[in-house]
Amino acid sequence: MKTSAILALLPLGSAALAAPIQMKVTVEGGPTGMVTLDQTILSTGAKQISMTLRLRQDGKVSTVVQESIYDKAGRPIRQIQRTLGSDGRVVQMVRADFLADIVEVTLGEGSQRAARRVPMPGRRILAEDEFWIIRDRPRPGTTVNRSRFDLARQEWVDGSATYVGLQTVDWGGRKVQAHLIRTDDAQTWLDVNGNPLRVIRGKTRLERVS
Repeated sequence: MKTSAILALLPLGSAALAAPIQMKVTVEGGPTGMVTLDQTILSTGAKQISMTLRLRQDGKVSTVVQESIYDKAGRPIRQIQRTLGSDGRVVQMVRADFLADIVEVTLGEGSQRAARRVPMPGRRILAEDEFWIIRDRPRPGTTVNRSRFDLARQEWVDGSATYVGLQTVDWGGRKVQAHLIRTDDAQTWLDVNGNPLRVIRGKTRLERVS
């Protein structure tokens, strides 16, 4: 699975923490990498998310850092994704700035830069599900239908998220209460504070380890 697809699984409903969360990534049952999440609710009510993915593929380790900010209503403000080389330098970069009626996209590879503009979609873009459990308590069955911006493809993608409800799950050798959220292609379990415990998408699984 591509690194961008793994990172796209994670922002949903995650909470601000005193320390970053670490999640183990497995594909078809085999370990392939780790994701570190560091998320904060700012004084303005906005949500800031930083994620670092270290993934081993074909004997090589790749590192991707992604940062996102949503305002207090869930409207995206900015998204940045950087791919780092083995020396820690940025080798690829994608940045999206969300303005009133367009998205300004900046692409970078090495010293090269390019820019393009993407129109806003004709569909709702508020990511209200980003604030589920951490701030808002949806009723079971609550669904958000919206478009989200795919950084890898630089285009809007339609989708939905549904809050299923509270369940008892096995995690870390014990039974815990977890909130289940279903999207079009994934299931996410959050702890009672809104922190991710487990994400499953097809043959890819992310499991919190700290």
